[in-house]
Amino acid sequence: PSSSSSSFTTSTTSSSAVLLRDHISRILADPNEGYFPKRGAEVVGKLHEPLNFKTMVGKPGYDFKIRELYQREGTSWLTPVEIFQPYYGEAVARYLAEDILQARSKAEERGGDRRNRKIHVCEVGAGNGTLAANVLDFMLERHPDIYSELRYTVLDVSKGLCER
Repeated sequence: PSSSSSSFTTSTTSSSAVLLRDHISRILADPNEGYFPKRGAEVVGKLHEPLNFKTMVGKPGYDFKIRELYQREGTSWLTPVEIFQPYYGEAVARYLAEDILQARSKAEERGGDRRNRKIHVCEVGAGNGTLAANVLDFMLERHPDIYSELRYTVLDVSKGLCER
């Protein structure tokens, strides 16, 4: 890109610059040529049960298990959310709960009213929805007061993943 432009180009032969976000959107979601529409939801793996890390001996044991999963599932990738479930989602939920509780405390110190306050979470690139499920399960179990005020929205460019 030129020094006065904030966009990235995707080709040095093209005379018109393409924003990186537009390029990524096209290569991932274009109905005819995009990665997800051409390959379907199967490219993103979904584990049916959490991994038992206690049975793995060091990094070689972990690497073996991951290779085995990729071969068995026939998937292009497994996200960290899938591999480390439910712990990954629980860590996100703990952070979210702590942040919400701190905000509530500060509001109460200032004499604020928190009645009818909803908490909105929007997950972009939600894939299989595993993170959403883990966060919501954690909140329901550990923070039912937060859970009752929570509105969780998931977004994904893949129609197939949204339909899962």
